[in-house]
Amino acid sequence: MLEPGTVKWLTFEVSGCRTVQLALDKADRGTAARLAADLAGSVLEAIRSPFGNHVVQKIIEVLSPGEVPFLLEEIDNGGVDLACHEYGCRVLCRLLEYLSHHAGVTMLVDKVLQKTEWLVGHKFGHHVVESCLEYGQSYQRQRVLKGLKRSLRRHVQSRNAAFVVVKALAVADGADLEELVQQLLEELPTPGDLARLIKGIPGNMVGRALLQHAGPEHLQRIATLWASTSQGRPPATKKEQSFGSKLSRALAPGTHATRASEAA
Repeated sequence: MLEPGTVKWLTFEVSGCRTVQLALDKADRGTAARLAADLAGSVLEAIRSPFGNHVVQKIIEVLSPGEVPFLLEEIDNGGVDLACHEYGCRVLCRLLEYLSHHAGVTMLVDKVLQKTEWLVGHKFGHHVVESCLEYGQSYQRQRVLKGLKRSLRRHVQSRNAAFVVVKALAVADGADLEELVQQLLEELPTPGDLARLIKGIPGNMVGRALLQHAGPEHLQRIATLWASTSQGRPPATKKEQSFGSKLSRALAPGTHATRASEAA
């Protein structure tokens, strides 16, 4: 068993952080809370550490906010900056995964989402927005979806933001999914627009996700655009070939019914 006072310095070492994580996993909750308390006052420092951030994530996994009352307060002091940090984004994602319904986490996420449109395109921030779509409160997911729709044309051309669009297509349902798919197609009014989308890596990601989640009518519209794009010639690039193959499979009889059954 770890001695009191040792957790803090072990947390910032490559092997020590593993020892602390194992101890938190194995200990009873009371002991784990006492071990975690050794980090009080050093949470932000730990989060920004390549080793310490794993310890903070483990604390979030095994203990409730009531057992480590200092944790959320110190994380809140990091604010939006943590969402844009290489390790801080991981901690916020873990909070959403395990504690999204806790009032303190809800308020923290609300503050972060005030910068949604900026975070969507950030190389670390987009991970937090994706976690919000998957685990956040319903109104928080709506806030993200609304932000995406405001700048959808730009987002589908951004590598980081495209990940968020793909996640949105995967988790949205009902009217939300219909509106998102409809708007994406409105951004592709001509065969040339579809061709340009598919040629880029971000757009190709979005295009493939669109084929997976669009309904039969929307797939027919995409197929019509794609037929005009190829103009009788075979797809020239690997991206075009891959998209064409996925479109053919999506249009195959029974495919949509199978997807709907799996989703249910």
